[in-house]
Amino acid sequence: MFLETSPSSLRIRLEVGAAAATAIPLPGASRDWTPDQVTIEGNKNTAEPGKLYRDAQGLLGVEIPEGTHQVVCEGPLPQKSTVQIPLPLKPHRIETSLHGWSLSGVNKEGVPEDALQLHREESSTTETTSTNNLPATSLSPLLKVEREIVVGLKWEILTTVQRLSP
Repeated sequence: MFLETSPSSLRIRLEVGAAAATAIPLPGASRDWTPDQVTIEGNKNTAEPGKLYRDAQGLLGVEIPEGTHQVVCEGPLPQKSTVQIPLPLKPHRIETSLHGWSLSGVNKEGVPEDALQLHREESSTTETTSTNNLPATSLSPLLKVEREIVVGLKWEILTTVQRLSP
């Protein structure tokens, strides 16, 4: 995976190898960032029905034919100080070219965690709140807590806590 930012946009290039025709989930597709253009080998797939899909969890995906392909996802970055990019299909390695942003969620060897976070550098942030002139910030969720109540002869409460932040 190669991740490239400018102060206002994000471009992610994936090298995908498939032994058979399959579908893969794409990075992003969260409330922070969703690509507005997806191409395979330079051909726009947004115009071809059935190539792009969104699953029940809201993840964006694309159909990939057999072989090795370059998938490129591009889109504008929101005017936030932090942007979270989930990686539903974690790549083996990430390389970056960052302009106006710093990145967390990748170790020194380029191995990513389950999500990446882009942090806008101070010189390129212009957003302020109108009431108190403090920088506007967006806090992304840290945890997701799910509770399931099982009512039967023996009542049970099952709690699952999942970390969402890196």
